Amino acid sequence: DKSHPYEAFSIYGIDAMLKDGCQPVVVEVNFSPDCTRACKYDPEFLNNILTVVDPRAGDLNKALDAFNVL
Repeated sequence: DKSHPYEAFSIYGIDAMLKDGCQPVVVEVNFSPDCTRACKYDPEFLNNILTVVDPRAGDLNKALDAFNVL
């Protein structure tokens, strides 16, 4: 049964640089990136990611507030 929208997902990491004038350039895209450093810096990092993917996992507004819009 494929009626549930949250059956599977993937996490990708995107490395980007900002050129002059803050123009973003994608350097590389990683499938299933290593999040160890991010989790050490922010212990709620993984919980926030999972809540954004599936809001039933926690407080969506709190999870979204943890990220900065570039």
